[in-house]
Amino acid sequence: MLTLRLIILFLLAFLPVQLLLSSDEIYGLEEFALSSNSSGGTGLIQNPTARFSDDGELSFGLSVASPFNRIYAKIQFFPWLESSVRYTENTTVPYNPGSRQTWKDKGIDIKLRLLKEGKYKPQIALGLLDFGGTGAYAGEYIVANKRLQNIDFSLGIGWGRLAGNGQIDNPFANLSDSYNIRGGNKSTGLGGTIGFSRFFTGEKAGIFGGIEYFTPIPNLSLKIEYDGDDYDREIGKKLLFNDNEEEDLFNVDSPINIGINYRLNLYDRDKLDLQMGIERGNTFFLNASLHSNLNFEGKQKYTAPKEILNQPYLAPFGELDDGWKKYQSELIMWQMGNVGIVTHSIIFQGNELQAEISQSRFREPIKAIDLAMRILGNNSPKNIDKITVINVDN
Repeated sequence: MLTLRLIILFLLAFLPVQLLLSSDEIYGLEEFALSSNSSGGTGLIQNPTARFSDDGELSFGLSVASPFNRIYAKIQFFPWLESSVRYTENTTVPYNPGSRQTWKDKGIDIKLRLLKEGKYKPQIALGLLDFGGTGAYAGEYIVANKRLQNIDFSLGIGWGRLAGNGQIDNPFANLSDSYNIRGGNKSTGLGGTIGFSRFFTGEKAGIFGGIEYFTPIPNLSLKIEYDGDDYDREIGKKLLFNDNEEEDLFNVDSPINIGINYRLNLYDRDKLDLQMGIERGNTFFLNASLHSNLNFEGKQKYTAPKEILNQPYLAPFGELDDGWKKYQSELIMWQMGNVGIVTHSIIFQGNELQAEISQSRFREPIKAIDLAMRILGNNSPKNIDKITVINVDN
């Protein structure tokens, strides 16, 4: 209860200040460091949100919050589609009855953006957690986010593991009574299958949400959430191979999780998020993720200076004999090849020298064209006053 009161005081103190200082609503979060939750998806601490990383974002990370240890990877395939995979160790469950190895589980999550945030409308996303295999951590959700200045609000409805204490009846049960049954079970017990029968089922659904406050300190944010998972599978279990007394049993003292996230800018493209805090009112957690963006082109490392061209000495191309013409063309092709450019044809037409090229060395075609023109300029006969480079890639 003390934690909940602190959260209420925080909202009462900071929200009016943010509203008073705001002359214009801001919708995007480009200048803020969005980070991963403990399962790898963009979110708060345990909860997912309707936020997405930049298109092409790729991240790897690990999270630790006893009894769960996770490693994960996430990729932002499109601006509206996020996918993550994770490998979870639960240290309260044996891999097999009587086994001395802890239980392991693989999971795949996806999230789709349904509505993009606007001046008055929230951003809304739909997601599926651990939608294949055993379904031990399976859950479905619809979540909305809205930002006011540097506070991002999140509120969602969840099924499965996100149903929590089941605050509301499953709204999909109005469509069919079959939605009242959670796929016959909370888990299929099998790997390698997709649990279609589980999607959005269960007699009850739960509410989850939270806020992320992006502090005036660059790259530092505070996260507070109401956890959507009630951990009914783990409550009362002891850590395996631990001989301590009952105080080591898994329990939940509070559904409120609190944490901070700090981003380290390692390089222009590579970032490291470090997150820590308290879960369930009694457990310290750590979450670290390294991420990069595959669309990042980086800064130009080198720009060639102005070329000092050779003084032309060859007679006009049409006045050269066949041997010189062949030598001149082969010399240009040879020099082009030395710098990674393929020359398809060289054409001397009056006072113009043309070359058709292709290359895979430079990300920007203009860099190859510039280099090709330098080579052509240094090997032009006296009559050439126009050079044309034709890039035939793609």
